[in-house]
Amino acid sequence: MREGKRLVQPMAEEIQRIIYAPRLASERANCFAQLSAVNMAHLVMLAETGILEPRVAATLARATLEIDAAGPDAMSWDAAREDAYYNYEARLVELVGIEAGGRIHAGRSRNDIGPTVDRMRVRDWCLRLCRQLGRLQDALLEHASQHSRTVMSGYTHLQPAQPITYGFYLLGIAEAFQRDGRRLLSAYANASQCPLGAGAFAGTSFPIDRHRSAELLGFDALIEHAQDAVASRDFFIDAINACVSIALTWSRFAQDAYVWSTQEFGLLRLSDRIAGTSSIMPQKKNPVVLEHLKAKSAHVIAQLVAILGSVRATHFTMTIDGCRASISGAWPTFGDVDDSLVLTRLVVEESAPDPARMLQQAERNFSTTTDLADALVREHGLSFRQAHHLVGAAVARLIDEGRSAEALDGARLEAAASEVLGRALGVDDAWVRSRLEPVRAVWSRRSTGGTSPAEVERLIGEARSRLASRVEAVDAMALELAQAEAALREAVRRLAAGEVGRP
Repeated sequence: MREGKRLVQPMAEEIQRIIYAPRLASERANCFAQLSAVNMAHLVMLAETGILEPRVAATLARATLEIDAAGPDAMSWDAAREDAYYNYEARLVELVGIEAGGRIHAGRSRNDIGPTVDRMRVRDWCLRLCRQLGRLQDALLEHASQHSRTVMSGYTHLQPAQPITYGFYLLGIAEAFQRDGRRLLSAYANASQCPLGAGAFAGTSFPIDRHRSAELLGFDALIEHAQDAVASRDFFIDAINACVSIALTWSRFAQDAYVWSTQEFGLLRLSDRIAGTSSIMPQKKNPVVLEHLKAKSAHVIAQLVAILGSVRATHFTMTIDGCRASISGAWPTFGDVDDSLVLTRLVVEESAPDPARMLQQAERNFSTTTDLADALVREHGLSFRQAHHLVGAAVARLIDEGRSAEALDGARLEAAASEVLGRALGVDDAWVRSRLEPVRAVWSRRSTGGTSPAEVERLIGEARSRLASRVEAVDAMALELAQAEAALREAVRRLAAGEVGRP
């Protein structure tokens, strides 16, 4: 049955199959609870404002409770009715008749119901992803603490740069995710603004109480302007933007682990639990989870582009392309991000550094020569540029000879000094070797945010404190939503019993 009387011909089967049936299946699986809550909240508000007489309100309250308790599988879902709301209303009319059932829609439209449901779902996803992100950060900080003294080479441009520790590296990833957590909370705040009661886009002549509807659904505020409430989908863009930033961070971590776990680098060992193998090459241990994470990050980025492209240049009002089709791919994307955070945490927990290999490479690959240049500045009065040229000349000569940093001694540095400065430095082998020692280099960087274990542990402590604060905030938000839901259900039960008005 097609709703309404404006259209007399039945909807084309192709339209039902291609446009409405997939959307309806998604709404049936994912939106029933939110739609049920929206209907209950609107009903309570209509009764409290006197728009519905008590007898009708009680009848509708009992029916909505029955529909909610039975769940989505107890309803018939017909794509010819277009969406979940029309199917819900059809079930309501089936239970109480059109005289009573048709009254619940006073003062609202599908145009404001849809974004209300969407915002409720985005709120839930933001909190869920915050929790998942917190578990990953906790794992990163735990392993950062365990490896705050595990010395390795840091890299820029994928070339050995300066010595760091594996813990220092993991802490940096955790800090980036901390900012992503703030982005999710910001997206939650923008989503937690209620559009219900905006009507089709111009408000309503019924004396509704929009603030009461928002309160019953646990929203923090209203979107007051009715057209803005119906037309805007920027809260989706905020949430997906946060997801893109998260995906970029996990993809960069995955790329580092991908390279470091190769035999050529040999810095990380991935457990068999997160690896695959070859059907033909018996020696293979493939980092499939890392490849999956890198690919999945592109899917998240593509979803942001899809939303922006769909909303771009649409009319600032209710349209299918701007308000519905634009967000259809966002829901599975949230799920992909959730799953990817689980996988990233698994990589953190199931990969182990090779401390001996890491230290050996740092001793051999010239990553400590910046520290040698710094020592020449501090102890021999050179400008940093002089020291930079001098050490660079010594390194270039060793590389041409196929030698490692371990071959850099007093004589070679003096030869470079004669070439660059035209004079001797007065250094010996012991002085040069001690200034090239990776552990000493790492421990010496005590500046704020530096690599010294003491500074890393300080930063880990502060990161744990910030994470705990965010977890506490998320728990408080979830509790507020749960309390609002409980209060809504109690209000509907009282209404069903013939009690109108707040207790």
